[in-house]
Amino acid sequence: MRIPFLQTPSEPEEIRRWFFAIFLLAALIFGLSFLGVSHFAERLSEGQEQMLVNLGTAGITLAFAGIVGGWIKHLFDTLNSAREISRAEAEKRREEEAARHDFVRALLADIKSVYDIVERARLLIGAHKSAKTYGEQMRNLPDAQVTLHNMRRALRPDTDGIGKDIGGQLRAASAFVRELLDEFQDKYLQASIRQSEYEARKKRHMASIEDGNTPDDPVSDIHHPVWEFLLELEELATLRATDKETFELYELRFLNHIDAASYKLRCRLPGGEATDPKEEEKHKRSLDFFDKLRPERGKWRKGLEVSKEMAILPAKKTAKS
Repeated sequence: MRIPFLQTPSEPEEIRRWFFAIFLLAALIFGLSFLGVSHFAERLSEGQEQMLVNLGTAGITLAFAGIVGGWIKHLFDTLNSAREISRAEAEKRREEEAARHDFVRALLADIKSVYDIVERARLLIGAHKSAKTYGEQMRNLPDAQVTLHNMRRALRPDTDGIGKDIGGQLRAASAFVRELLDEFQDKYLQASIRQSEYEARKKRHMASIEDGNTPDDPVSDIHHPVWEFLLELEELATLRATDKETFELYELRFLNHIDAASYKLRCRLPGGEATDPKEEEKHKRSLDFFDKLRPERGKWRKGLEVSKEMAILPAKKTAKS
């Protein structure tokens, strides 16, 4: 059985019940005391009766004051305790919210670091056109891959739903980086050999000129075999994104996923971006593209034709003859 005045008040209705219970208890004590004094007063003389009445009145007053005062003190102590608990819970919620925001900001910083590594590789490989730069930049990609793996592990268990929001994007971006690394592992030795041959040929050519001789290989015939070899690498071609088609592939396979993860994380921060249906639809199309072609790794160019059938990319208009 639930007795209201023995419970901790947490709502205004509970507090009203407490006061009502105190009033009833005090009235009961006062009534019993009055009946007892009246019963004994009938058997005493007038002087004794008056003294007993005075003593009874004083006792009742003290008892009533003690009971009421004690319960009121207990009530206020309980209310103060409830306020302290409420403040502690509010502070805990604020700390947890701050920790969540710090976690989101850390994820955003990791996403930016991954983007920086990949984009730097894209720009420098295209600018230097050498096996040396290709090797240097590809060796930085494991850092991006490890960062993406660490992010995915940090989102398990997915208590805040962040993993559900960006897990697909992280998986797709990681797949692109992994395929670049697989291609680098398979092809770099050949590129390095071609680079050595090119450097030796170039050295012989310059030495002939310095000696005043006509080089065996005319200058016009000196080509860059390393760069010609690198141009044949399909994954690297997607990374370099030198034309509209390959840039669309670069967006679908990497850039859109990085942008989507960053966008969804920013929406979770105070004052962050509001959800944009157009952005959500674009990100969904990129994930659909990845999921559709994931079983056929290495056939991403063919995937452009598939993507047109899926209405992910607009079909190219053929020029009229």
